[in-house]
Amino acid sequence: MSKGTANTISIAVTAPCRWLARAVALSTLLAAAGASAAIHVRGEFRFEVAEIPSWVVQHEVPASWDAQFRDAPTTQWRNWLFDTQVDRRHGQRVRYVDSVVEPISSEMIGEAGKIQLWFNPEYQQLTLHRIAIRRDGKWLDRLVPDAVTLARREAQFEQNMSTGTVSALLVIDDVRAGDLVRTSYSVSGMNPILDGLSNEEMPFAALDPLLERHARVLFDPGAKIAEHRDPDTPDPSRKSIPGALEWSAHAHAVAPIIDEGSYPRWYAPIPMVTVGIRHEWAEIAAWAARLYPAPKPLPDELKQRIAVWRAMPDMDARIAAALRATQEEVRYFGIEMGSNSHQPSEPAETWERRYGDCKDKARLLVTLLGELDVEAYPALVSAGWEKRAAALPPAASSFDHVIVQVRLPDATLWLDPTQTQQRGSVRSFLPGSYGVALPVSATTRELADVVATEQAADRIKVEERFVPDPAGEHVGYSIRTEYQGASAQRMRSYLQTAGRETVARAYESIYRRRYGDLETVGELGAREDDPSGGLVIDERYLLKSPWVSGSSGHRVLETLADAIAEEIQLPRTAERSSPYAIRYPALVEQSTVFEMPSGWTWDSAPVDKVLEDKGLRLSIDARQVGDELRIDWRYKALQASLDAEGFAGHYDLLRAANDLDNWRIVISPPAREARKQRNERLQKLMRGLLDEHAQRNTRNSGD
Repeated sequence: MSKGTANTISIAVTAPCRWLARAVALSTLLAAAGASAAIHVRGEFRFEVAEIPSWVVQHEVPASWDAQFRDAPTTQWRNWLFDTQVDRRHGQRVRYVDSVVEPISSEMIGEAGKIQLWFNPEYQQLTLHRIAIRRDGKWLDRLVPDAVTLARREAQFEQNMSTGTVSALLVIDDVRAGDLVRTSYSVSGMNPILDGLSNEEMPFAALDPLLERHARVLFDPGAKIAEHRDPDTPDPSRKSIPGALEWSAHAHAVAPIIDEGSYPRWYAPIPMVTVGIRHEWAEIAAWAARLYPAPKPLPDELKQRIAVWRAMPDMDARIAAALRATQEEVRYFGIEMGSNSHQPSEPAETWERRYGDCKDKARLLVTLLGELDVEAYPALVSAGWEKRAAALPPAASSFDHVIVQVRLPDATLWLDPTQTQQRGSVRSFLPGSYGVALPVSATTRELADVVATEQAADRIKVEERFVPDPAGEHVGYSIRTEYQGASAQRMRSYLQTAGRETVARAYESIYRRRYGDLETVGELGAREDDPSGGLVIDERYLLKSPWVSGSSGHRVLETLADAIAEEIQLPRTAERSSPYAIRYPALVEQSTVFEMPSGWTWDSAPVDKVLEDKGLRLSIDARQVGDELRIDWRYKALQASLDAEGFAGHYDLLRAANDLDNWRIVISPPAREARKQRNERLQKLMRGLLDEHAQRNTRNSGD
């Protein structure tokens, strides 16, 4: 799902949704292209070259860059024109794009000379209208059909997804500094399985200045339109024209968006207008229900597994067994072509081939739970937009992921069968920050809130212990880390993918950089904490020389609360105009314990401090108890994001938190030990002076 306009002419032209019989697609697309189109074939793929469609309103490129806009900050490009027009009449979809860009730096000239357009040949047709450059006020044609190559490029294959998209690639000859590069093309066709239940997203800014932005959609006469406008988007107009209801909007001299990073997923940093035919969520749920019919019989081997699960003592255990089998015995891989774009496979087929994507695995899990007399439904969610889906006009195109809603007498669970390494009670699993979901149920009329149960956890508890030898030279160092919930899931995945030895070496490298020479004592320990579903990691080292320079006999050990540090990293900007994302929920506790040798003393004052705002709470308690110095940190995220208005104070709080996260343990040996250390330093100094004097005499005698 695109969240913004392209800043170059390499523009994605289709979302990863695909289904259509090729004959139906080609008949529709040929009608849209018109009789004058020239067809160019590249193996099994094709594109067309044709005049700009008659329904398009063409816009001239300004003769000069707007004087009032000339000083707008820019990094790589000037966007002179970005025009998107969509014809949604008669149950079809044709999207026309006209883009004019100017590379500002010499480094970007090469990028400007490369055009890459994406389409899905299963149901779309690419038509090129114009490729040209403007130099010295004249337009020069650069459309050479024989230079266009078509190839299937599975950009998402590494994410275990095969989409079937094809890219058209053309390298333009002779692009120079100061040239404007213009690309005009159309992509005809839309995924019929969506049944027209899709919206059009129109971005109205870019990361570089945008001189002219035009957007236009044609609907059938009398169509009822719904739209959602982000702030800083222009007021659109609607009017009836011959044979259509026209929606349009225009913006001039749009300043570039400053990328502040750390956005909540539901926030669109590039403002958009989303427009489409008005529908109700009940219509979308009814559409989805047709994709999930009653399943065919399951294989005997799976029925035997279900019988074993039925014998388990309670409902939660049965749900956990079915979920774990779906998650970890059926690997994730999606062949997102043909009817598989939204139509899930039969559960029996998914189980027998042992792979499937989110909708396949969700349907399988729902079927298994139904056999266990558990009420469960597939639930459509947006991993890209999260809760923003609730603000947009209802549409099937708002969703890009499927999870499972489980309705128990005392709770509603949200389970994701594409996850792995989840252990413990199913009630402790975090559902993901999707915000809202559309359960595929006959009773669904509205979106449902995706809310975690009270038992859901994402907790880390660390205790590190320093034990110096009696002389205070070498220091034993042990770390025990307890992970619960989502943090345990992440750590299991890390151990599985990287391997325990690699993880151990990575940890050892961190401590070696911090404390100098060390020796690893034993292997990295990792054990499951049943039945909580937690994971415990144990590490042990011998620090050979961890002390930093001290004065007057002091010993100084610098420590860092690593687990806390990951949560309080400073963002890239100190000022924001957009919401700021916080990892939530998160609870991290870290304790540092230093066992002092007999007679040694702590040379600092106790600290008991709390930092808190709407986003987080961090406390630190440093004190001596008997012969132990103990420092306890506790971090808790209080909400998932902060408004821009509250960010300045939050940034100051993070700076203060980072100061507290680093701790210097300063201790003093007993008086006799201190005198011994001073004498050793004096003796070393005297030896150095004597050696220097002897060397000087040797040089003098040689002269």
